[in-house]
Amino acid sequence: MENTNVSSTEYEESEHEETEHEEPGKSPTHAKHARAIDLKPQKRIEGLDIARGFALLGMITVHLIPWDIEIGVSVFHDLFSGRAAALFALLAGISLALITGGSTPHTGKKLRRDRIAVVTRGLILLIFGLALNSLTPGDISILPYYGVFFLVGSLLIGLHTRTLAVLTGILIVAGPAVVHMALWVEGFDSVRSSTLPEFFTSPLITVFSLLFIGFYPAATWITFVACGIALGRIDVQDLSVQIKLMFFGGLTAVCSALASEVIVYHFGVLDRIIEATPWEYSDIMFALDYGGETVPGYSWWWLMVDNPHNNTPFSLLDAGGSAVFMVGLSLLASRVLAKELSPIAAAGSMTFTLYTAHLLALKIDHSELQIMWVSINITVAIVFAYFWKKHIGQGPLERLISSASKSTARAVVPRV
Repeated sequence: MENTNVSSTEYEESEHEETEHEEPGKSPTHAKHARAIDLKPQKRIEGLDIARGFALLGMITVHLIPWDIEIGVSVFHDLFSGRAAALFALLAGISLALITGGSTPHTGKKLRRDRIAVVTRGLILLIFGLALNSLTPGDISILPYYGVFFLVGSLLIGLHTRTLAVLTGILIVAGPAVVHMALWVEGFDSVRSSTLPEFFTSPLITVFSLLFIGFYPAATWITFVACGIALGRIDVQDLSVQIKLMFFGGLTAVCSALASEVIVYHFGVLDRIIEATPWEYSDIMFALDYGGETVPGYSWWWLMVDNPHNNTPFSLLDAGGSAVFMVGLSLLASRVLAKELSPIAAAGSMTFTLYTAHLLALKIDHSELQIMWVSINITVAIVFAYFWKKHIGQGPLERLISSASKSTARAVVPRV
């Protein structure tokens, strides 16, 4: 079961954020005036909330609509499985870029403060996610992994756009290779749902799983974050940029899926996989047809496969391209359908809160409800988010994590 989420407050640091102007030669009056201007709240980018909202709703649908191996997966699984998580990770990267200066990245003291805020957020998500897993054993939550993404992302926010683009390309190839080799390490079994007690009793296994062999290993999934930071350094509100995101994102997703299909089934790769893998033929074909986890480490040829959560170059390109396409589409949609999509945007503005509630709701037996239970979950999430945002504003968990990260950053790197 794929449980994915990203905290929707990543770029809310820009709201009410106090910024500094440390340029030499500026008078105190000028600096004071500049700070007064910077204290003005900056408007959220509605299109990003819409993208995040659709990812959340798609994730809920995938989790709650069952599928049968004999008849195959539902269309919802085909569309959203793996892609929703990638979209959230990409949006996290975009948000990290926006809160650290956007097209003009912060440097010096401001960058140090940004890093402390991001690290604090990552630690909170890691600890909270591990604790939540203790209450919902068996369900695979992205929150602990997401905390690790933020910790690693804190090292990337100071890089230039071109460097980030090159790094993304390297990670698409190197990340899957590292994960593949990590599967050969003896004594480390993947922990599908790490808990806080397990973190203290088996820290090495937990960390190794989060980084390399878990359901969302940071070694590969940080690719989406790096790509997102690079995208956040350009003007995503520009119409031409949005069109390019749709075109090149969609093209990447389609071409990677087709390339994998051709290589595996028409160039002898399938035969090599079957020869190298000590599984029943039916099990091999199931893994090739449905994916759902990292490909086995029996042969490098497995890295040619493209399925959800396979952690291969092709699966990263497929999911990443789809995520970029969805970001472009959502930004375009916000231009003409902002009012109609405002309930979706409201849900997207507090996905940390809604995802946590969704995880807890998974423990309720819904085997007899199915479609009705999906409708109830989605309706409650949208209605709650719409009225909460309208009357209160920032989501409850979003407010807590945002306040904690900013307070910690200001305490560690005080203003002069």
